[in-house]
Amino acid sequence: MSGNGKPPAEVITAAAGGRNELGQFLPGGRNGGRPRGVRNKLSHQFLLDLHASWLEHGKDVITHVINKKPHLYLKIVADLLPSKAFIEVEHSGLFDDARDFATAWKLAQAKLRGEGEEVFAQIRGRNIDDDDPE
Repeated sequence: MSGNGKPPAEVITAAAGGRNELGQFLPGGRNGGRPRGVRNKLSHQFLLDLHASWLEHGKDVITHVINKKPHLYLKIVADLLPSKAFIEVEHSGLFDDARDFATAWKLAQAKLRGEGEEVFAQIRGRNIDDDDPE
C-alpha cells in the first residue's frame, strides 16, 4: 500500500489482463489505454440489442408510454427534434414595392382577392398614405 491507502498503480496481476490493481490499462500497449475497437464493439452490440428489443416491443412500448406517462413521451419527442433550425426563405417579390406594413397588407389583400396587378400599379404610381381609408 502507498501512503494514500491505495495499492501502487504499477502492481500487475495476471488476472487483470493488462490492467493494474486499480483496473487501469497499463502503459506500453499499442497506444496505451483502452485496446483499439473496444468502445465500438460495445456500441455496436448495444445497438444490435436495442434493435432486437425494438423489433419485439417497439410500438407497444410507445403506446404504453403515451398512455401511462405522456409527459415522458413528449420529452422524448422534443429531445429528438433539433435544437436549432436554419430556414432559407425565398419570396416571390410580392412585397418588393411595399414601403411599410400598411402597404404590404393592402398588397396581400389585393392578391387574395385576385386584384393584384391593379393594386400594384396604383401603389407604384402614388403614395399609399394618399388613399382614403377603406
